Amino acid sequence: MLTHQLDKGEIARIEPVIFESLQKLCRSCESREECELGLADDFADVAWDAYCANAASLKAFTGMPWFRLQTSTSRTAESTINTPAKP
Repeated sequence: MLTHQLDKGEIARIEPVIFESLQKLCRSCESREECELGLADDFADVAWDAYCANAASLKAFTGMPWFRLQTSTSRTAESTINTPAKP
């Protein structure tokens, strides 16, 4: 999930059933070698979705900002927005 900049903790918290299903599919994966090679090169090979049973879910999650990893810049911006101005 890191390769896709996804926060697995948020996915597990918000969608525990889907997260468990993702884990189950990974554990029973028949393309483990291909996946490990893909992870090694940050899935530069766009064909990973042809063998990954979780591809559709992972792609969907990357389009949802609440499942994306927060960068220090976005955290700073978010905390600035949510912090009341001092008089």
